[in-house]
Amino acid sequence: MQEQSSRRTQIFQAVLGITFLGFGTLHLIAPPFIEESMTALGIEWMLPIVAIVEIIGGLALFAGLRISGLSGLAALWVSATMIGAIIAHLRVGDFAGSFAPLTFLVPALVLVYLKRADWQRFISAQHTS
Repeated sequence: MQEQSSRRTQIFQAVLGITFLGFGTLHLIAPPFIEESMTALGIEWMLPIVAIVEIIGGLALFAGLRISGLSGLAALWVSATMIGAIIAHLRVGDFAGSFAPLTFLVPALVLVYLKRADWQRFISAQHTS
């Protein structure tokens, strides 16, 4: 049963990784609707940074499937990214625009919870060093 649960978590993590790679690539390509959205938020200059952060998050989620301990940190990374996106939308009163990042924050936080042993182990190692 534990192995089946672990396999489901890996699939969940891979799907989340694909999602962040996709959104990062979309932000990198920057079609007009993305540029307009970022301009409306007043952060169009951040478009390449957002793209890189999301691509790194997606790659880290995939790497975490093979590198022990990385999954939890990657989940924290993409969660923080989505929190930043929500704040950016709410800051300018774009409540409807905050819904999309919220829909990705929830699964990212689920993964943070599922992989809590990874990031807790990392934090503990930093305090003992």
